[in-house]
Amino acid sequence: MGLGLVVGVTYALYSWSAHRLMGRGVGRAAAMGSVFGLGPTRISPSTATTLTLAGPAVAAVLTVLVVGERLPPIAWLGIAGIGLSLLILALAPSGREAEPRAVPDVAAAP
Repeated sequence: MGLGLVVGVTYALYSWSAHRLMGRGVGRAAAMGSVFGLGPTRISPSTATTLTLAGPAVAAVLTVLVVGERLPPIAWLGIAGIGLSLLILALAPSGREAEPRAVPDVAAAP
């Protein structure tokens, strides 16, 4: 849930920043592209995708808590499935291998 709130806040910041740029005369596509382009330089693509996919579940829970919306059981089942998937992803090994060792350049050797 915490990461979902981060997603919501960052989306709001993204929208606000793009709006400010457009208000200063920057074209719509350029403003949105430049702001959106900052994200991948800070986090991995898999993390970005995971956070993006968690957003709707967090939004649904917030509508229940803040607005008093009532969700049907199938919606809660879907939210539980998303939560379980995120838990599995969080606990899974990263799969990253150690840095490859430098191979000496035999052709350049004296």
